[in-house]
Amino acid sequence: MALVLKSWEVDESPVDREGNFIKIKGRHGGLISFFLSLVGVDPTVTIKINSQRLEFTKASLAGGKTSFIPLASLTSTHTGFHRPWQTALVIAVIGISLGAPIGRLAGGFVGFLITLGVFLGGVILAVIYYMLNREITLGFIEGSGVGYQIDFKRSVIENIDVNEKRARQACDIVQDLIQAVSQAKLQTSPGQPAKPLREPASKSVQVESAQQGDSISVSCPGCGADYNISASNAGRKFRCQKCRTIIGG
Repeated sequence: MALVLKSWEVDESPVDREGNFIKIKGRHGGLISFFLSLVGVDPTVTIKINSQRLEFTKASLAGGKTSFIPLASLTSTHTGFHRPWQTALVIAVIGISLGAPIGRLAGGFVGFLITLGVFLGGVILAVIYYMLNREITLGFIEGSGVGYQIDFKRSVIENIDVNEKRARQACDIVQDLIQAVSQAKLQTSPGQPAKPLREPASKSVQVESAQQGDSISVSCPGCGADYNISASNAGRKFRCQKCRTIIGG
């Protein structure tokens, strides 16, 4: 069953102090779930993704469960959408079918107006239902084949809507993060202390002049992480695994 969007935070820069680039939360539909959300006890599904892992949390009135998946184990992402055209068609047909019988009961010109009104009402209601109940799918798959997916639709109460373009943006960001993690030639120095959120990427890359064999030490201008790269790759651009700032060039 598709969830109603409660929050949607997706950006190429971290959206919170935890360093998450993606933070999506959905709840069950209906007024009861909405009122439960006001007191913070509503069943929800949450996806958080930073430069290292994916967090997939399912919460219910009885408790909750969170799965932590390293980005290195993810192999693909997918997105899609669905519109309930069959249900919308049924609504339109019901409106058309009821219009004529109800109009005949009144008869005359009044009956004609009633028939036309019921007919148009059914069509308009079908169109509204079709547009407001579009469902978006966003999913992630591990190399083992295990998948993590969330299906959601527009929230009328919270007034949050997401289209296919924004869902595709989320997939592209995750693909960039996966690619950054899978850079085989990059070796992060151990014991790197935690740094604050990245600074503007306008600072120039500082390359230490001292070389160790055929390696060059490079520091990220965004978070300060150190990398050892081959001298033959000096000057090439790559993304920092921690903050995704472009290094080199």
